[in-house]
Amino acid sequence: MNSTSSTAPRRKRLRRGPVLVAVVASLGTVAALAPPATASADSARSTASAVRASAANKPPRIPDRLATSPATECAGGFVGNTQLTLMARVGDADSFSLTARFQIFATGGTEPVADASVGAMPGSTASYRADLPSGDYRWRVRAEDAEGATSAWTGFCTFSVDRVRPDKPPTVSSEQFPDGSGGWPAETGKARTPGTFTLGAAGVDDVVGYVWYTSFDPKQREVSVSPGGTADVTATPLTGGPHMLYAYSLDRSGNRSDTTTYHFYAQSTGLDAPGDLNGDGAKDIWSLDAQGKLHTYAGRGDGTFAPAADGNLSVPDARDASYRTDWDGDGYVDLVTLEYDADEQRQKLWVHSNNGLGTVDPAAGRQELTVFCPVPDESYGCVGEPGWTGDDHWGDAEQVIAPGDLNGDGQGDLLVQEGGNLWVYHGLWGQMLDAPVRVGGTDWDDYTVLAPGDLDGDGLADLWLREKVTGDLYSVPGTDGPDGTTWDAPADRVKIGTGFTPATHPVLDTVGDLDGDGIADLHGRTQDGTVTVWPGRVAAGGGFGFGEGQAIG
Repeated sequence: MNSTSSTAPRRKRLRRGPVLVAVVASLGTVAALAPPATASADSARSTASAVRASAANKPPRIPDRLATSPATECAGGFVGNTQLTLMARVGDADSFSLTARFQIFATGGTEPVADASVGAMPGSTASYRADLPSGDYRWRVRAEDAEGATSAWTGFCTFSVDRVRPDKPPTVSSEQFPDGSGGWPAETGKARTPGTFTLGAAGVDDVVGYVWYTSFDPKQREVSVSPGGTADVTATPLTGGPHMLYAYSLDRSGNRSDTTTYHFYAQSTGLDAPGDLNGDGAKDIWSLDAQGKLHTYAGRGDGTFAPAADGNLSVPDARDASYRTDWDGDGYVDLVTLEYDADEQRQKLWVHSNNGLGTVDPAAGRQELTVFCPVPDESYGCVGEPGWTGDDHWGDAEQVIAPGDLNGDGQGDLLVQEGGNLWVYHGLWGQMLDAPVRVGGTDWDDYTVLAPGDLDGDGLADLWLREKVTGDLYSVPGTDGPDGTTWDAPADRVKIGTGFTPATHPVLDTVGDLDGDGIADLHGRTQDGTVTVWPGRVAAGGGFGFGEGQAIG
């Protein structure tokens, strides 16, 4: 026996039986049924994306903020003979574009008379313009996204369309200012007097309002009435002569009628006294503040004043201002300002028209004061004093003063203080001035010149002079010279006040008697901007002075 062979382990042979064949066959079957690995992953992702997209898409939100133009309430409103637009806000959490579908139904109808879809971005307002005949309607809207998902319909809003306007213009009548279409009535109201004008519907029963304006005030004003009712409106013609009031009717849908033109006349109130800005017989104050804004203080004739009102003018470049004269021929005292012109680098004189109530009329614009004779020319009668070269003297003037009519020709005149000279410009017509005449004296630049009027009853204008250094105030009577009133006698200067230095009283002025006692008063602006009046007083011995200042604003 071979011992080595008998002790070595034996190898087991692998059996190639049915088990191995089955395994191989099974693996082959799996390989044959399954797709390649790459195709399997792509397909899985695609399927998952489709499932997620389908699950993530949500329908749009129900539209909100339903509105119309012209505006109506959702519960109902009226649209006139104009284009109608329906509007609604649409929204969606996961879409970039939406469609808003609008439907309009006649009230009581079941089929839409308009059915339209318009595109809109989420969060924006979709709008649809509709053209509808007169009638009553209801409308709704819903939103749809790109994948066909829709919101629910909104509730219905309603409106009515009325395309028939009032077929007759309104009637107009007034007791104070009767119809003047046939000419000037025998009796009619005065300018600056409020008049009541009655507007009527002319039998049109769905008129619910009127719009009116005038030839002297173009601002349109609307007044509401009960259907077919009348309305009383108030208008104040500011000048004498012919005027017009215009009015048209409005129905409940805003449709307007033709316009009625009502002609009427106002009597002129005549020429206002110097310093009377509103025609009530009492003198008033115009004052420019430090910023060049004009304030009106309406006098009551007893030395008291109404609270400051806006004078409707701002001239920050004004060097000076004065008022005593009507420059545009309407009978009202106008304002003259000395203003710097940056383009020409010189000062100019401007007239700002008074509307008759103490307020500058912006519609009239400002008019420049000019000299009829810009250069000496004997053939045109342009002859000034010896040495005159045509200079208007206010290009670098310190002051302009409106003293009224100095030569009795019915035209307003001007004084211009330039350096040591005082020049008189007699008015010719409109905003035209004659060649200047120099007043005697050469120290006029030492003074502020004021024009209180004729103080001594001799028919000649007198002056008050404020000495700039001392603040003393002097009275200077006018004398009759070869070229009209002059003030060239220093010995005749009488001190009437003290303490009015330019530092404490930057602005001093006078328009004569403010409190009705027949004595001229002084007014001005103090350092803190307060407008103050100092009443004129005559002492028992005949001396003149001023009482304690009274602040008015």
